[in-house]
Amino acid sequence: MKRQDNQNISKKIDGLFSEISKDQNQTKIKKAIQEIIEIAKRNSLPLRERRKLFCRKCLSYFFIGKNCQIKINKNIKAVKCLNCGNISRFKLK
Repeated sequence: MKRQDNQNISKKIDGLFSEISKDQNQTKIKKAIQEIIEIAKRNSLPLRERRKLFCRKCLSYFFIGKNCQIKINKNIKAVKCLNCGNISRFKLK
């Protein structure tokens, strides 16, 4: 039962991310990302790879070339948010 609920919730989160990628209105995007984070926390679901799609500090969705800069050095991917200046670093596999 719990597994089925988690699948439904992850589908809802995926649907919200697909809506975000089509929309350009920053206020709607921030509200949707806040909702995604709240849903994930409430249901103890990890965002995994989806957490790399937005800035943790200002909650803006990353549109490559528009509001983020990506640098790859050795095995580390650094994503710089051009809205707030926050740098997120991730290991590459």
